[in-house]
Amino acid sequence: MRESLILSQIREQVSAKCPGVIFRLNSGKAYGGDRVIDTPEYGRVLLNPRPVMLCPPGTSDLVYFGPGGQTAFLEVKNEKGRIFENG
Repeated sequence: MRESLILSQIREQVSAKCPGVIFRLNSGKAYGGDRVIDTPEYGRVLLNPRPVMLCPPGTSDLVYFGPGGQTAFLEVKNEKGRIFENG
């Protein structure tokens, strides 16, 4: 099962059963730009792409904030996932 599907299922279950909020955190780099256009030869194209740094590698996949200051960080791996090792 893909990690993204596992994360979605966890978020749904926690949101349904626990007061508070749960967020998905993304690590690494993504790209933002001015706008996206559709072209016949290349499909969707991002104009003036710029890198956007997300959370640093090793950041937990999910973070939960509950009542009274309850906090939980969850790292999710499927059978192919690997743990980040610093150094």
